[in-house]
Amino acid sequence: MKLLAIRLSALGDVAMTLPVLDSLQRANPSWDITLLSSRAAAEMAETLGMRFRVKAVNVKRDYEGVSGLNRLYGELRNEGYDKVADLHDVLRSQFLRLRFFLNGVPVAHIVKGRRQKHALVTHSSKAQLISGFERYRDVFLRLGFSDFPLDYRCPLPPDFDSSHIDIGIAPYAQHRGKIYPENQMLATVKLLLDKDPKIRLFLFGSKDEREALDKLAVDDRVVNLAGTGSIGDDMLRMKDLRCLISMDSFNMHLASLMATPVVSVWGATHPYAGFLGYGQSQKNVVQLRELPCRPCSIYGNKPCRYGDYHCMTGIHPALIVKKVYECLDSR
Repeated sequence: MKLLAIRLSALGDVAMTLPVLDSLQRANPSWDITLLSSRAAAEMAETLGMRFRVKAVNVKRDYEGVSGLNRLYGELRNEGYDKVADLHDVLRSQFLRLRFFLNGVPVAHIVKGRRQKHALVTHSSKAQLISGFERYRDVFLRLGFSDFPLDYRCPLPPDFDSSHIDIGIAPYAQHRGKIYPENQMLATVKLLLDKDPKIRLFLFGSKDEREALDKLAVDDRVVNLAGTGSIGDDMLRMKDLRCLISMDSFNMHLASLMATPVVSVWGATHPYAGFLGYGQSQKNVVQLRELPCRPCSIYGNKPCRYGDYHCMTGIHPALIVKKVYECLDSR
């Protein structure tokens, strides 16, 4: 069996495909599985030693427009895939899967559950939706494959420094509705540093966030790692943390791939939408559960209707610190 899976962008969602493909590959070791995705996906899979192949492409740069997608399809067709799983369901992936379908190749695509997600953000339902991981697995079941367990385990064991308690902080996300306010994160940092002299804090973010993160480096026990290494470097650093404080963001999913517990802070979004990191516990979620206006969006990209983002400003730093210590005690 030669299988092509497609997930082209959105780093957090790309990271969520990896445990599913790893589980599928181990359940079917003789299969030849390829993920069409980004260079970041290739780096994540390489760091973890995953057995499936990642065909890394930059569609917007190298395969622009219909002519570019036709050229990409031609490359993929020549690789001889037996089935195609569209894990993205956007215009580009729809175009590619249509070309395969018209050429007689069985295809299936993700069902994103838009109606159920709309019910969640309009507050007509408060039900936990199935996870993104289960949605990805369902694509392969609709292709006719046998059911398989989601049993990914990070192959790289942690190497803890017994003389320190190393905690990571990834305070940024793509949208404001998912970002804990800077002054409150600074208060969280100070509370953690005051809690135990063995605590060291490591700040994670992009190169563009490095200067902003310098404001949190108020002590020599706070190390700003933003922009100092590759995605693979960040993964290996996260592996050795006792826990990571993160927003509903890519870094939550990156740490999850390393089996690092995450104290995740949720504002405009909600873990009920199915995007909690792989293997993460609801017990480590920080959120204002009874705030009637949340969630107001699935991705956190809508402006606050009240203008104050109380879903984030209303979370006291002491609550995050409390969750961190509960997380540490459970390891």
